[in-house]
Formats: sequence, structure tokens, C-alpha cells
Amino acid sequence: MTLFHGRTYNDHLHKLINDPQSNILIVHGDQDEFTGAETYEGWVAELRKNEGEFRVELVQGATHFWTLGAGQRLKEVVNGWVPKLV
Repeated sequence: MTLFHGRTYNDHLHKLINDPQSNILIVHGDQDEFTGAETYEGWVAELRKNEGEFRVELVQGATHFWTLGAGQRLKEVVNGWVPKLV
């Protein structure tokens, strides 16, 4: 999620979060070297204030690069997610 450090990306993220028709999936690892779990928890707290659809999955042992079994778990989570239809 380092993509969202710039102002332009933050603006787009906030627009998405505030769209009641959005479907957001956040998948993060508890061992991410660049974006700590606290950052994701902050985003989730902000999401809870809005109407958009979202789901959060924490993958134990996953790093920023999704190596080994964490990559397989990421694939399973993404493939298994069914967003709401609008």
C-alpha cells in the first residue's frame, strides 16, 4: 500500500472509501516490513465510518512480498472474495 503515500493516491482512496457502491478487499500480512498493521487498522477504522462494502483479511506470517505459503493464501483469499453486486 505504499502506493497511497502521495496526495493524489490518498484523494482517490478517500473517494473510493466514501462511495457507497464500492467493494474493497484489504489483505495484509502481520509481518509487512513497509506498512505496519497499525496503518491497516487505521484504514479499517476509516472504512467503518462509511457505507462502502469492504472486507479485511490478515494473513499470519505474510510479509510485504507474499513469499512461500503466504502467496498461496493471498490467492485463496482473493479468489474466494465475492463482492456485493450493485
